This record gives sequence, structure tokens and C-alpha cells, in this order.
Amino acid sequence: MINVLRSINYGLRRDVGVIVSLVMMFFMPYTIMLFMCAAEGMPLSECTPSYYFAAQNMAAVLAISYVGLTIISCKAMGGDSKDKTINYELLSGHNRLKIYAARSLAGIAWSVLPLMFISFLSVGVIALINGWGMETDPIDVIIRIALCVFPLIRICALNMMFTSVFNSAGKGIAMGFGMDLVISICTTISEEVFHKEIDYGFGFLNIIFLLTSQNSREVIIEGKPVNLFDTALTPEMYIKTIGFAVVFTVVYLLIGYVVFKKKDRD
Repeated sequence: MINVLRSINYGLRRDVGVIVSLVMMFFMPYTIMLFMCAAEGMPLSECTPSYYFAAQNMAAVLAISYVGLTIISCKAMGGDSKDKTINYELLSGHNRLKIYAARSLAGIAWSVLPLMFISFLSVGVIALINGWGMETDPIDVIIRIALCVFPLIRICALNMMFTSVFNSAGKGIAMGFGMDLVISICTTISEEVFHKEIDYGFGFLNIIFLLTSQNSREVIIEGKPVNLFDTALTPEMYIKTIGFAVVFTVVYLLIGYVVFKKKDRD
């Protein structure tokens, strides 16, 4: 399994699509911050992590970075599907479970972990430069960011399942992007027709729900009006975010493995 991981890592390090995705994810938070300040006429010194969250730009960054996560996770699972690399791995004495597990771990390690690191790094850098800000509680926001790791792994598992089912990274990426459209339609129907919001049904929406807050009140701090946002987390947010993520991740990985186990036998 270690040798399979090394082989996959070797290929991903030299994949242009993976490199471009990682670079895009790294610079996205700072790009969004600059656009936010320019659009609202704010000096950069006032662009704090607190305001970054309050303006819902933190959710926007992860939503856009979903593109990079999809590309990387699909390439980790099936970027070499057309050259029969799996057959060579089998001939080398590796069983299918270890090959599938190695590809799944590589997909998570190359997509979810860098995105989480970048999310914390960007918040830390901005906080060191401009301070945290007054709109939100820093501990609550940090916990919300940390909780995003669960729906991100869930999304990663879904992308890898698509790749395994269709035996193609390209088709897996297309299906992953197609899920955005499905999510948008389901969300619109649910809100407009049934007047019910979907918070945990999709990993993508779970992330947006964690990184936004609609409840706020205006107070005066040091003679200046400030909108304080309610960022406190409820037990339901912990239980449903983690519970839904674990269940769906296991289901997606099992489906992907069942298909993976049968492919390239001929």
C-alpha cells in the first residue's frame, strides 16, 4: 500500500491540473479579500478575519475552492485509469482493497488537507496583520472552520465514487460539477416551494451553513456602530455535521470500492 501511495503521489506532483488547482486554492482567500475591500471602499487595514466571515466571503472562498478539490480528488482516484495502471499494481502483488484505500487516502490528503491548511493560514495571516476584528467570536469561527473538514471529506468521497463508477477522472470531475447544479435546483425548490432550508443534506450546503450567520445585532463599541454576529454553535450543528459526513462518506467509499473491485478484470 505504501508503494501505491508513493506512485500516486509521484503522479500528482507532476500533474498540471493538480498544481494549478493548489495554486488557485492558495491565493483565493487573499484575492477575495482584496475584491471585498475594493468593492466596499474599505482600507486594507480594516479587512479582518471577523469581517471576512461576517460578509460571507469565507463561505464563498470554500465554495469556489470546491472546484480545485473536485479536480484533485478525481485525479487521485482515476487520473491514470486509461493507461491500465491498476493492472500493473495488481501484478505487483497489491490487492484491490489496498489499491483503493491508497487512492482514497491520496485523494483526501491532496485535496481536503491543503484546503483546510490554506483556510487556517489565510485567517491567521490576516489576523496577524489587522487583528481579529469585532464582528464575531474568534473561537466560534475557528471551530466552524475546523468542522468543515467533515463535509469536505464527504464531498471528496463523492467525487472519488463518481470517478470509480465511470472509470474516468474526467467524467468524475464532470459529475462533481454537475452536483452543483443539482444542489442549486434542490435548494431553490426546497426554499421556494416548501419554505424549508437544506442545511445538512449536501456537503456543499453544510459548509456554507457553517461559514455563514444570519443573526446579528448592532451595538456601539468605542463610539462606533458594529454588527455583532451570532456565531455560537449548537449541539445539533456538531452532531449533524459529523454524523451526516461519516454516514455518507462510508456509503460513497463502499459504492466506489464495489465498482473498483470489479473493474479491469478482463
